[in-house]
Parts: sequence; structure tokens; C-alpha cells
Amino acid sequence: MNPPQLVQEVVTALQHQNWLLILCLAIVLVVYVMGLLVQLYIAKKIEAKITNQQHFSRLVYEHELTLYREVWKKLLSYHEKASFVFTWEEKNRDDRAKELRLAGDELFSVIRDNKPFYPDEVWNELRKAVDLCDEMSRTQQNMKTASDKLMPEFRDKLDKLQQQAKAQQSIIEERIRNRLAKFAGQMLG
Repeated sequence: MNPPQLVQEVVTALQHQNWLLILCLAIVLVVYVMGLLVQLYIAKKIEAKITNQQHFSRLVYEHELTLYREVWKKLLSYHEKASFVFTWEEKNRDDRAKELRLAGDELFSVIRDNKPFYPDEVWNELRKAVDLCDEMSRTQQNMKTASDKLMPEFRDKLDKLQQQAKAQQSIIEERIRNRLAKFAGQMLG
């Protein structure tokens, strides 16, 4: 029954003094209005919950994005320093070793301080990258004292480690992108 029909029924019931019909129509009207109010209340609650979830997801996304930017810069710096720590000049060796230690400490601090905020798939790949950079630096340290005969072996090992570290960076980049894409999908969906 649409509103004009309902009004017509009420007018007819009043003309015939059918109080029972008027009472029933009033009850129907009250129930209808209460149903609309309950529906509106529930819709507002659902809307508020969705808004809160989207806001929280966006905050987490932005926080992770900030962490990834920070760790990525430190990782690249550490990789760069670990790749070029070896030098034949004695005076530059100590400076480069200090730079490497500083870059390693900065990366380790960023990873350690934010470990709970990295998902396992990113954390595990970061750990592998740090291990590869550490191994590159140890190999270069060993090159300082190696004989000419062993030098090609160390160079081959260093080349392989550098390739693995570069590949590991690509893996980390992919994990971070996948993680951020997953968040973006959750926020839109």
C-alpha cells in the first residue's frame, strides 16, 4: 500500500468511524517508521565501521610505506658500501671500512627497531640481503691479505655475491610492492 492509498483508507475509516481499522493503520505506520529508523541506525553503524577500517588501513599503509622507504635507502647504502669496500690504497681502506660499519649499523637499527612492523615475507628477504652484504664485505676483507694466486677466486666469489645481492634487492622490491598493492586493494575493496 502506497502513501496516497494509506491516506485514502484513513479518511474512509474516519468517515465510517471504524476505530479498529484506524488503530491498525496507526500501528502499521508506527512499525513502518520504527523500521526505517532501525534501518537508518544500522546503516550508519555499518558506514562508521567501514570508515574506521578504511582509516586504520590507510594509516597502516602510510606507516609501512614510510618504513619501507627508510629501510630501502639504508639497504641501498649498505649494499653500495659493501660492494666497494676493497681498495688497494691503505689510507682509503680504513675510511671505507668505517663507512661500511656505519651504513651497516644504520641498516641494522632501522630493521631492528621496526621488525614488528615488517611482514614475515619482507623481514626474511631483508635478513638475506644483509647476510649477502656482510659476506661481500668479509670477502673483500679477505682480499686484502690474499696472495695473487687466490685473488681470482676471491674476485669470482665477490662477483657472484654482488649478483646475488642485486637479485635479492629485486626480491625485496617485489615483496614490498606486493605488500603495498595488497593494502591498496584492501582499502579500495
